[in-house]
Amino acid sequence: MGCSTTNTYVKGLSTDSALSVEEKLTAFGAVPIKLGEPESYYDGKVWLDRLVELIDKSQDYIFLSTFLGSQCDDLRPVYDAMIKATERGVRIYFVLDGLSSYDMTDSKNYLEPLYFLKAHGVKLIEYAPLSVSRIIAPQAMAIRDHRKLFVIDGKKAVLGGMNINYVSMGAEDKMKLQKDSMYVFDSYDLCKHLIDEFVVLWNSASVEKIKHKDFKTYSYTDYENQNMLGFLFNQGPGSKAHVADVYATLINSAEKEIVILPYLPLLDKNMLASLENAVKRGVSVKMVFPLDQRGYSEQGTKYFFHKLVDIGVECRFISSKQDAMLHEKLVVVDSKYAVIGSSNFNMRSMNLSHEIVMAIEDEKFVTRLREHIDDRAKNTIILDKETADRWKKDEGSFLMFLASYYGG
Repeated sequence: MGCSTTNTYVKGLSTDSALSVEEKLTAFGAVPIKLGEPESYYDGKVWLDRLVELIDKSQDYIFLSTFLGSQCDDLRPVYDAMIKATERGVRIYFVLDGLSSYDMTDSKNYLEPLYFLKAHGVKLIEYAPLSVSRIIAPQAMAIRDHRKLFVIDGKKAVLGGMNINYVSMGAEDKMKLQKDSMYVFDSYDLCKHLIDEFVVLWNSASVEKIKHKDFKTYSYTDYENQNMLGFLFNQGPGSKAHVADVYATLINSAEKEIVILPYLPLLDKNMLASLENAVKRGVSVKMVFPLDQRGYSEQGTKYFFHKLVDIGVECRFISSKQDAMLHEKLVVVDSKYAVIGSSNFNMRSMNLSHEIVMAIEDEKFVTRLREHIDDRAKNTIILDKETADRWKKDEGSFLMFLASYYGG
């Protein structure tokens, strides 16, 4: 991965008006997948209960990959369910990014390592743990595994943005519990592909190698009501796919409207140019984002947001003092296409993180996601040019912008 990946926003295949969206995504290396409509979870406590239920019902194996994972009292049911599952013979493979122990959200006040799971039979590893050799090679330290993907018994596949930590699932205080999303698919086909991704990830980080053939899978033809079409993009070990190609294709193909929940919309010049071109051809471009509770990040984003206003993006912001942090990642285009998964809409996710996303084509489901964005936009404030310029001058910081731009 490198900064050249965002060139796709302004030239090449994604800008070719002679090709359909499906043709572009397929040419970029998307894996087409037939899907049924997923279960959608937008509340961390509700998702925690469902995750425990999925683990309790597991019979053979579970794959879990998360960017941030840690223990607190309210997350104990998840880990107790894992322990009980291993006791009845379920194989659990759990990958945490090496930054889990350095969580900078409110989770830092409740951090407890998960190494205790190893003693109970859970196969737990860290991806790219911090070490002296990685500090010496900062580029290697910058590449993090930001994906959140779960597979249960080759039957249930899960994608989304929630970590397994205090602010995603554990906080009892609704003001501290982030707003986010997870999607559970009954899709044998998606499970097969996520197993492929997980096996490569695991083998890239562990001395104990695993093989796809050791985990039972099923034929997608055995499952009915697979009426939605998904295009899976994995930006990680063993893959040449880039999530930038997904967003660039949909933005450059938009005819009426683009709405984005980006979390940290710190964009490079190519991403900005793509949105500006959309505005110029009459497309309504809207974003809903939070003011990050981390001080350095708020200063960094306030330095940048004026650029979005200047190119004609309608920016709606949620003050952290008014509402819970909006951590969700979602793009909807023309109420026909949506992108869900782990990737933020920013430079870092395009270039410096392992991400997994899926573009979905289904007017009925995507319309519901569009309505969900409207719900997220309640009680937001439109960022006008005067406020955006004042933020940059009086409250923004170029150094903190750089820290957020590259560090997230």
